Amino acid sequence: MPWNIQVSSNATITSDTPITDTFKIVSFADYTRDGKMNLDDLPPFQEQYSKSILAWVEQMRECVAQKPNLYRIAEDGTQIPVTINKVTGKIFLNANKTPVCLL
Repeated sequence: MPWNIQVSSNATITSDTPITDTFKIVSFADYTRDGKMNLDDLPPFQEQYSKSILAWVEQMRECVAQKPNLYRIAEDGTQIPVTINKVTGKIFLNANKTPVCLL
């Protein structure tokens, strides 16, 4: 008899883009601490912004490398977690049944 394997759902996740939702653009500020915000603050702002983007990209790369969180339904209806190479997947179906990554 073949196994009935499903992707785990997590209805508490309502977003289709949880990683992107946590991304925040750094605020333009007085990085040079000269008492005013001007073009001198642009290079440090760009550096901070680039670091933020690179961190987001790394999270997306980690997500792409993840596997789905799976379970097997036993004959009595019990959900039995499935691990692959002793690793539990981190991709779930959200409330909209869209696969999303939780890191």
